[in-house]
Amino acid sequence: MTDTAISVQEGDYFNVRITIFGSSPTPFNIIVEVENDLGGDFVGVTQVASVPAGVTGGTNVVFSAKADGIPEDDELFYMRLYALDPSILVSSPNRLAVTVKANDNAFGVFSISEVSPIIAYESLYTTVTRVKVQRTVSFFRSVIVFFMLNSTSDAAVIQGDIAPASGFIKFQPQQTEGNIELQIIADNIPENQESFFVIITSAYEETSRAGVLVNSSSLELIIAANDAPIRFSNAEYRYEEGPGDISYNISVTRGFMADGSAIGPINNVVTVEYTFQSGTAMLGEDFTGTNGVLMFGPGETVKTFTLVIIDDTVPETQESFSIKLVITRGDAVFYPESSNTATIFIGANDNPSGTISFKPDPGGGSPTLQVNEDSFVTVQFVVQRIGGTFGNISADWYVDRDSGNVDPITNDVGPSKGRLDFREGQNQSVIELTIVQDNDPEPSELFTITLYAPNSVIRLPGNSLARLLIEDSDNYYGTVEFGPSNDHRLFTNQSGRLLQLSLTRSGGRFADLYINITVSYSDAYIKNPEEAFVQSTRRAIMPNGEDPVKISFQLNPSTFLVIGGEFKATIIDLGLNSASRYGAFNSPRIGTRRQISTVVSSLEANGETGFFNVTNQVVDEPSSGVLQVGLLVSREGLSGRAVVSWSLSGTDVTSDDVSAFQGTVVLESGILIMDYNPQ
Repeated sequence: MTDTAISVQEGDYFNVRITIFGSSPTPFNIIVEVENDLGGDFVGVTQVASVPAGVTGGTNVVFSAKADGIPEDDELFYMRLYALDPSILVSSPNRLAVTVKANDNAFGVFSISEVSPIIAYESLYTTVTRVKVQRTVSFFRSVIVFFMLNSTSDAAVIQGDIAPASGFIKFQPQQTEGNIELQIIADNIPENQESFFVIITSAYEETSRAGVLVNSSSLELIIAANDAPIRFSNAEYRYEEGPGDISYNISVTRGFMADGSAIGPINNVVTVEYTFQSGTAMLGEDFTGTNGVLMFGPGETVKTFTLVIIDDTVPETQESFSIKLVITRGDAVFYPESSNTATIFIGANDNPSGTISFKPDPGGGSPTLQVNEDSFVTVQFVVQRIGGTFGNISADWYVDRDSGNVDPITNDVGPSKGRLDFREGQNQSVIELTIVQDNDPEPSELFTITLYAPNSVIRLPGNSLARLLIEDSDNYYGTVEFGPSNDHRLFTNQSGRLLQLSLTRSGGRFADLYINITVSYSDAYIKNPEEAFVQSTRRAIMPNGEDPVKISFQLNPSTFLVIGGEFKATIIDLGLNSASRYGAFNSPRIGTRRQISTVVSSLEANGETGFFNVTNQVVDEPSSGVLQVGLLVSREGLSGRAVVSWSLSGTDVTSDDVSAFQGTVVLESGILIMDYNPQ
């Protein structure tokens, strides 16, 4: 035989080839016979080939493997070659092995036997769900069945929610059922119902890898909704303290994501414990709340509980405390894990950063410092932080003139602005200003120092203004005193005799000044010195920039001046004739020549009047006519016209003896001696 082994399929016609060596002069027959067909697997078990005379090379016979519809594994048959004519030599190989391949689903038909869909449930840990695969028709040999998973939603994640993504199961010979084992992966991720599809993709016989029929190859597997999220309605709550203790409701939800979308199962019972935990805000001091349990019944999605923010008067920065949740029962999770905690913030209250202001004066008002430029180099204003001292804060300040002077601030005081930094816990600082020392006469000036807040953290409710009064300096209004002695004089005009005084001003000559002066006259005879003048006290006005000025005091007409008599003039006080806006503190001043005196000379005195010679004169009565007796009347002073009255008296003197018993003598101004001649 040409072949020693061939394989055929049931129902196939196939040739059995025979090789002929040499030739026969006569025709002959060759027979091929199936040795072991006991089941009728071939159509005929013997086939004859007739070989004509002289044919060489080869011939063949045709057999048919019968199709019987019975599942069968591979079957091996042997066919033998022989000749009826003894002259024909049959040589080896004369036997052919014919394999009829397995047929009629000999390895079985595979399908998923579950009713679609099946429901799987996620647990606290990874579990296995089995999908049953059955083998029908025939059960020859080992068969490998391949499967894969598929999903139609991005939310249904293969290898995230279920695994493996693909795989195979092996059926042993005669095994009728097998299971695809799928892992339902446990997680803490809220999920709605998710659908997956289990698909048998192929199967083959393990050894030959011959394909195997697959029916009903797809099944829907649904993982039920799971892990309903439990969360606070807000991750943070912000409340302000007061007025009074205030209650607030805190909400806890089930089955909602942060964006409000519904997810997870809500038809079961879930219990959640909540616990208050102090932070910088202390339970019982800043807030109150009672730990408790929330129970969500079927279908319930919101539960609430209450806390109270306590009002007090203690300055505090922002404080916080937290509330924690613990799930004690039910299909629920915290997603993300941090959603089991809510933080409650109590806003800064009762002025936690403090109030910045100048330290008030003893009366509670804005402070004012008054300084003499020539005596002070620096001044300090105390700035206090009242209330809370939490945190580092700053306050800015600037200096401004309160007058219309446009000169730079720093010509008189500096710096003109700055910033105070208060560290946490610091409640006081100072603004130090330097007074500029110069030699320029200046009036009193008022400066204001203003605090202002560079941001909204600090508060400046009051006393944000301080004042600095720098007194007039460098003898701005000048020094007033009497002028030199030769500037004062006694003179006479139409109104009478006057004492004229001269006043000078040195230093600054700004503003109109008043000077109050009193004068007096004294000698050995006068009893009341002030009565010598019509007005013994007068006010002089010294105009702005004018120097010197004169002031006159009029003497009473009856005032009798004696040589050596003394005039005294005194500056009682002085001041600004018109009030200064900010006052005058260091000037005007009274100089060293505050008081002067001047002595009455002979030219200025009225003088004492009397007989020039007081010796007795003896005369004889004339024998005839009249005898004139010369008596000299004299005075010490020469000022003014003096009228001297005289009288004559004596014993036994009659009108027959003298011509007159009384009369007057006139001494004109400047006349020292007058001859008086009684008869």
